[in-house]
Amino acid sequence: MRIRYSILIAEILCYGFMASAAMASKKVIVTQKDKSILKQEFDKFSNQRDLSVGALMLRIGLDFVGTPYWPNTLRTSSSHLEGCERRWNLATKRFIGTDGVLTGVEVVQVEWIRENGRMIMKEIPETIEVIEADLVLLSMGFLSPSHKGLLDELGVEYDERGNVKSIDNATNLDKIFVGGDATRGASLVVWAIRSGRDAAKRIHKYVMDK
Repeated sequence: MRIRYSILIAEILCYGFMASAAMASKKVIVTQKDKSILKQEFDKFSNQRDLSVGALMLRIGLDFVGTPYWPNTLRTSSSHLEGCERRWNLATKRFIGTDGVLTGVEVVQVEWIRENGRMIMKEIPETIEVIEADLVLLSMGFLSPSHKGLLDELGVEYDERGNVKSIDNATNLDKIFVGGDATRGASLVVWAIRSGRDAAKRIHKYVMDK
């Protein structure tokens, strides 16, 4: 993969560079000294518009290639500055209220653990608390398609992440096809479009073969 040299240098100088050794699967980090060498090389070859990652590494004597790992960045917007408390790793257990009026939210602290190839949330004992609230705004992510109902009733198989298992958009059941996030997991809309087209082609082929 070729990327713009100047962008690559900026990324390396700002974030550092983690990569896998070319011949060994060992991760290394570019040191401050290496960054200085990169900066010197950038100045020396600043007239070059493009340079592959591998060529750049070999040019300065580093025997590895790879891709930058982006750091987790805590961003603060003007809304945050107006006053709020941000808390992470909390799971909502139930809403509390009286006569249909919300008064609080019962939450529990959780930790993420890897189990059977997928990340799951595990409650931390004795961390339940109630946060007073009269308004709750739901902003929900996507972990996997809902199994209860249609999918379980059909009897489709799931992969280790809880998505519908498929091969070329075909499930384990005859005449049942799947596409998009239901089989791929949470992803970009462009992948949903591509998956929909692939599923349509697969269904067309199935029908024509019959």
